[in-house]
Amino acid sequence: MDGGRFSGRLRGRRGPTSATFLRSYMFLGSAGLVILFLLYTHNLVRKLEDQADLLSRVFAQFCATTTFPAMDDRNLHAILDTVIRRIDFPLVITDDRGVPLAWKKIGINPYAIPYQVFRELDPQNPPPGPATEILAIVQRMDARRAPVPMVLPGSNRVLGMVHYGESATIRQLKYLPIVQVFIVGVFVFLGYLGYRSVKAGEQKSIWVGMARETAHQLGTPISSLMGWLEILKDRLGPTSDTSETSPQAIVVEMNKDVARLGKISSRFESVGTSPRVRPVHVGTVVHNVVEYFRRRLPRLGQEIGIVEDHGDSPCISGNAELLEWVVENLLKNAVEAIDRSDGWIEIRSWYRPDDPCVEIEMKDNGRGMNAAERDKAFTPGYSSKKRGWGLGLPLARRIVEDYHGGKLILKSSQPGKGTVFRIVLPVG
Repeated sequence: MDGGRFSGRLRGRRGPTSATFLRSYMFLGSAGLVILFLLYTHNLVRKLEDQADLLSRVFAQFCATTTFPAMDDRNLHAILDTVIRRIDFPLVITDDRGVPLAWKKIGINPYAIPYQVFRELDPQNPPPGPATEILAIVQRMDARRAPVPMVLPGSNRVLGMVHYGESATIRQLKYLPIVQVFIVGVFVFLGYLGYRSVKAGEQKSIWVGMARETAHQLGTPISSLMGWLEILKDRLGPTSDTSETSPQAIVVEMNKDVARLGKISSRFESVGTSPRVRPVHVGTVVHNVVEYFRRRLPRLGQEIGIVEDHGDSPCISGNAELLEWVVENLLKNAVEAIDRSDGWIEIRSWYRPDDPCVEIEMKDNGRGMNAAERDKAFTPGYSSKKRGWGLGLPLARRIVEDYHGGKLILKSSQPGKGTVFRIVLPVG
């Protein structure tokens, strides 16, 4: 066994596997960080809620000890205001009848109710205004958190209740996990876009490098073939035999094929550069490619009918050689996909004035593609053929979209029913 080749295969497989593991680790690490953030925030909120509850109980006991024995004193509000000045959560203090005596951070002025109203207020039938609003707030607080009774030391007498809600800080912290998840999601999304951009750049560099290297490698043998054909043409000389199988006719066709090889080499060389753009008639480009294939299909042992239909259409701004490459790629794929004796390929082009563009549609009755093959049809390196490189369709799409501002669409494909491709090229 060839050890170098075997180790090369191992090295070739190790890269994608390592990249897959790396992406998996990054995903698991991000998910772990999100979970840790959520647990930390939840624990912090719980601690703050416990502190608010403890502070409320201590405050209730303090009120029962120091202030409520002087409940009828007019200085009560000043004392309570001093005591609760540092409280950082919504708070309402009610007496044993349920009448609100003091409050904070509930959105109502602490002095909105005159002192005389406190003495005469019936909590079961409050007058319209601030008193009604405060009692409604008290009900909402009690629905979420049980009020803390203020019990007179040394007895079981309840002097009043302390009603409290959650602070603005706690409310904000409850939204923190959502914000964290959103921020992590944004970073993951941006990272994914960056990864795709880098990957696309790498693929583009690979395509350009392979194309130019191919053009370089083809250059020498093509030049040599041209020279040998000239020598062969001179040695054969003129002939009266006009059949397609005469040596002179064969040399003429070989010259055409070599010239086409030169054109293909020129196409590869132009990948990655800005192609020369000029007015191009799409119907003529398609017809030239079809005629080239139509003459060679019988010699390839395939009887495939090719039908053309080109409507009147204006010229587009493009590169004829590159567009020929696109049509040739699609046509070659269609020919190779036909595995039946009654094979046919239909090619149509027409002008669409509503969205000024020229469209080309190529339809065949070949073997078609299943869902998995359709999803990967334009993926570089993927090919359903045993010896395919998987670069034909990606390069064709690149030529149409990047160089001509159009679209190359796999319109439909079903196993046993054939495939339909559509090219959209803008006019103007």
